[in-house]
Amino acid sequence: MYFSESFIEKIRERFRLSEIISRKVKLSRKGNEYLGLCPFHSEKTPSFTVNDEKNFYHCFGCGAHGDVIKFIGDTSNLNFVEVITSLAEEAGFSIEYNKSQLEYHNYTKDLYQALQLACNYFQNQLFSTVGKEAYSYLQHRNINTTYIKKFLLGYAPGESYKLKEFLLSQGISNELMIKAGLMVHGSNNDIYSRFRNRLIFPISDYKGRIIGFGGRALSNEVMPKYLNSSETDVFKKSEILYGLNFAKEASNKSGKIIVVEGYMDCISMNIAGIEEVVASLGTAINKEHILNLWKYSKVPVICLDGDRAGRQAMLRVAENIMPILKPGYSVDFVLLTMGKDPDELIKNYGKDAMLRSLESTITLSDFIWQESIRELSSALIPEQRALLEKHLENIVNKIRDNTVAHYYRQYFKNKLWEYFKKSKIKQVDINQEQINRIKLNTVQDISSIQLLQQLLVAITVKYPEILSNDQAKEEFISMDFGDEKLDKLRTLILNSKELNIIDSTILHSYLEKNTYNDEMNFLYGHYKTISYIVNGFNTCIDMWNYNIKKYHIALLEQEYQDVLRCMTESSVSIASALKAQIIYAKKHLNKMEQSLQHNDY
Repeated sequence: MYFSESFIEKIRERFRLSEIISRKVKLSRKGNEYLGLCPFHSEKTPSFTVNDEKNFYHCFGCGAHGDVIKFIGDTSNLNFVEVITSLAEEAGFSIEYNKSQLEYHNYTKDLYQALQLACNYFQNQLFSTVGKEAYSYLQHRNINTTYIKKFLLGYAPGESYKLKEFLLSQGISNELMIKAGLMVHGSNNDIYSRFRNRLIFPISDYKGRIIGFGGRALSNEVMPKYLNSSETDVFKKSEILYGLNFAKEASNKSGKIIVVEGYMDCISMNIAGIEEVVASLGTAINKEHILNLWKYSKVPVICLDGDRAGRQAMLRVAENIMPILKPGYSVDFVLLTMGKDPDELIKNYGKDAMLRSLESTITLSDFIWQESIRELSSALIPEQRALLEKHLENIVNKIRDNTVAHYYRQYFKNKLWEYFKKSKIKQVDINQEQINRIKLNTVQDISSIQLLQQLLVAITVKYPEILSNDQAKEEFISMDFGDEKLDKLRTLILNSKELNIIDSTILHSYLEKNTYNDEMNFLYGHYKTISYIVNGFNTCIDMWNYNIKKYHIALLEQEYQDVLRCMTESSVSIASALKAQIIYAKKHLNKMEQSLQHNDY
């Protein structure tokens, strides 16, 4: 027991139950009891009773029953400890812990103090001359001082002892530094800072207390790129949602909550005015995350990276959530296709593109169906049809709630019947006019994607300095090559960067020595294209940015065609959203063309 039993009873006796409940439910007196509409289910005739003498409420409609502690917990998204703490503060009581919990409370209080001091130290370093590089990086990412201070961003100096010296001066022991996840053991029983030469993202709990840190390396040579605090008594990575202390207020107003993957995604969306956003700290979204999210919205929105890995991560979320599904509670998905992640999408296409993506959510059932037919799209022969049906049945069997499972089984049964019928007649059984409205005037041939990939590889060979740009390098690494020759060249180009080869001629010779002749042939034709268009761009980065946007549009159009080939009624909205994104991306590309005033090719 966290609190002493006598203290819990003292809390119950302090508050008149009808007074607390009347803050949320309109009550009318009926004899010795109060009567009102139940807050836990929808009803027109009051069946919710409150008895102050016996100190409990009961609903004869849905069976809800409890005392003042349970009522506040169930209606305010608070756990038991949070309810007791809140009521104690309202009553003006000093909290009475049991003996073991008193010791634990004092210990965690010291942890919070050490972590807050470290946070203050990191932030001071960011605004000093020592943090100049980290501050410049944030400016480059369009994060201004307002949001630096809001999210308490900081900088951990490269020296391994600076933080330790500061904390010792504040009375924090070496042992407590280690238990707070701030230090690690070195040789000779010494300790040194876990975070060195990293941009620091403080991680808070829902109350805003600092519980840990995330650190981003400022050098591409340092791995891992992101480093989180180790697990401590107050920091459980698998349970934490970054930014929840800010998002909860916005979520309470909008009734929505959005989950992204990383710190920068969360901050970028806040800057864009989308505040009901949390991040999963780069970990897989698990059952604990979902249960926590359901406190704020019955249908949270999962919005992870738009690449293949992000889609696979969303599929894992879909599969993991099935056992805990219950009536009225689910998740929706947003499939980002114009950018790899929300941060890139906002940076490259603006806030409106992100808002449009969030308006095009896909339900859990539709997402599972779409991903299933994407993987098993050749389900025309009996064996393949059986495999698709078995796959869906296995997913439904994970659902523990019988009512939800029944409706999922019925949904997939209808989908299978509809899909097999359409496969048989080899046409989409929906209004043709509806399809015509969402078709583009042109069809993107997959060869154009390969040509753009080849051109982008050729640009990096011609201008190796492009890969000194972090964003361009990440885009180059993340390109999904279907051609083994291109993939091999990319590996060699990245290796040459490690070898400090920055001259185009030397790089070309290096590639020739490490490849067969035919693997380089395509480059020569693209060199001519580059020499023709280069004068239209101010810098080689401008040329890269223009062509990478053309490449993203080509990928969008390919995905659009994939959706059309397997068109069902449920995928009409997906196709419409993709079309809107393509149109918007092309408008953005046209603006770039006008500003660059380059020649078409």
